[in-house]
Parts: sequence; structure tokens; C-alpha cells
Amino acid sequence: MSEPLTLRATGALTLPDAALTRLTALEHGLFAVCAGAAGAGLLLLPVAQARPALALGLAFGLGLGAVRPWAPLLVPAFMALTLGAALGADRLGVSSLVATALVAGLVFGARRAPEGEAPWLYAVNAGLAAAMGAGLLAWAAARVGLTEATPQLAASALGAGLGLWPGAFRFREVAPLPTAATLAAGLPEPYIQAPTRALDLYNAVRGGKVDPETLEGLAEVLRWIVRLAETLRTLDDDLRAADPVTLRERAEAALHEAETSEDEFIRDRRLATAKHLEQILRHREQVELERRRTESLQEYALAYLEEARMGLVLARALPGERSPDRLDEVLTRLREHAKDGDNRRRTAREIQKVL
Repeated sequence: MSEPLTLRATGALTLPDAALTRLTALEHGLFAVCAGAAGAGLLLLPVAQARPALALGLAFGLGLGAVRPWAPLLVPAFMALTLGAALGADRLGVSSLVATALVAGLVFGARRAPEGEAPWLYAVNAGLAAAMGAGLLAWAAARVGLTEATPQLAASALGAGLGLWPGAFRFREVAPLPTAATLAAGLPEPYIQAPTRALDLYNAVRGGKVDPETLEGLAEVLRWIVRLAETLRTLDDDLRAADPVTLRERAEAALHEAETSEDEFIRDRRLATAKHLEQILRHREQVELERRRTESLQEYALAYLEEARMGLVLARALPGERSPDRLDEVLTRLREHAKDGDNRRRTAREIQKVL
């Protein structure tokens, strides 16, 4: 029995498509700039200088509102949440910078959850990432001597904005892709031919400019072809284990002995044996049909990959699609030169005839 082909799955950190379109660097930068600027302005007030947590909470709320300026009614709600977090943390004696960034990240993440993902889970990830970014940047600012309220607030706002990007990343299991070495070690001839051809087609497509979703779809077709090759090998092993010639000979021998034997028990057992062997032959015919169907599926999948590759070849820009801008001008000029030369030679021949 052949050893099964084993492909190991791998993992990767990915950014969801919705996060790519919604969680933009512009929004994060806008939040950080607006929160830092608002905090610096508020800290000029005596009441904020006496209690920096007040300026911190209001500034982060304004920063969240600046990301969506067409929803002004939400700004007071954002300010209330961040102000409550800042004042509450200050009252409890914990870092108001981290607490306020945590709440801001929760709000930001809840409003930016990708489709298909639980908003609360995305909000928790964004909140923790924003809190970590704010805390790390505030600590770095303090290490270089920037311990005043204004640089600390600006550093925490910038850190919260930067921290939202790592919070958008997700770990997902990537379906395994075969390699040439894996195929050579796991599939003998002739089963390796179709997967090898499919792998070459996939690598040729991957070398071009193909969007990730299309590439992932082609990779799934490649994995399907490998699975079909593995199925073909298994079916062939099963067919070889049930040799039709041997089965028919055994069935005929059992029927012959049943006809010639005088013992009733032997006759019954030989007839039952022949019946089972004939049933095995019928099952084998069904297995042969399944093998032909599997082979046709593999040919179909391989043709699909070949068509996809040629379709991408046609879709890409080719040098022949655009002619040089001055081609018509050059051709017209060459025709004029050829006509002038022809006229000149004709005139010369006529002059020679006269002379």
C-alpha cells in the first residue's frame, strides 16, 4: 500500500480586506494629530494644567470625532467615554494614558469591525493594541526626558494611532501548497504528472500581477488536483487488490464444485462463495467507474488552470497593443519619399530615351 501524501498547513498574519479599506493610515494619523493638538491646546488652560487627565480625556474624544467629522452628534459621546476613562483611572491611581487609549481603541475598533467578524472581538483587539502603543510611546518619551504633560499626551496619542495597525492583523491558517520536492517524494509515476503540470501553471500565474483572491482560488484548484491524484493512486491500489481474472476463476471453480459435490453443506457454501465473488466483481466495476470519473475531474481541473493562465496572459498589457505615436507620420513620409524616388527614376529613363 502506498504511503499517503502529507502536506503541512502553515499560518500567516493577514490584514482583512475590510481593514485595508477602512483602517487607513490617514484615519490613524488624523486621530493622532487631532488628539495631540487638542490636548496641547487644552493644557494651556489652568484647570487642565491642574488636572492633566481632564485634557487627556477631552483630547482623545475629539480625536475620535475628527475621524468622522460628518457625525458631530457622536463627538460628545466619544468625549464622555474617554473623559470618564481618564478621570476614573486618575482617581484609581492607574495610568490615565493607557486607560484612555484603551477606551479610544475599543470605540475605534467597534466602529471598524470587518464584515464577518464579531465587533466586540475586533474592539478588544484594537483597544489592547492602542493601549500598548500609547503606553510604549509615552514610556519612550519619558526615557528621553519628555515628562511634561504635553509631550506625554502627544506621544500617547501617536502611539494609540500607530497601535491600531497591529491590532488589525489576524492569524489564519493557510492551506498547504505542494512543492516539487513534496510531490516527488509522495507521488510516483504516473500520478505525479498532472500535479507537476498544475504546479508549473500555478507558479507561472503567481509570477505575474494577480490579486490575492484569484491566486488563492487557483491554489485551491492546485490542491484539488493533488487530492485527485492521491485518490487515483488509492483506487488503483484497490483495483489491483481485486484481480478480476482470479476472482472469476475462483467463482467458476466454486460453482463447478457445487455442481459436482454430493454434500449439501459443501454445495451451499460453494454457492455462497461464488455469490460473494460475483458481488466483488460488480463492486469492482463501480470502482473502475469511479476511477474514470476521478481521472476526468483531474483533466477538467488541469484544463481549468491552463485556461486561467492563458486568460491572464491575454488580460495583461502587451507591447503590441499600442503602436508608436508617430507611426502614421513616419509611414506617410516614407511613402512620399518612395513616390519621389520613383518619379525621379522615371524622369531619368525618359530623358535617356530622348537622348
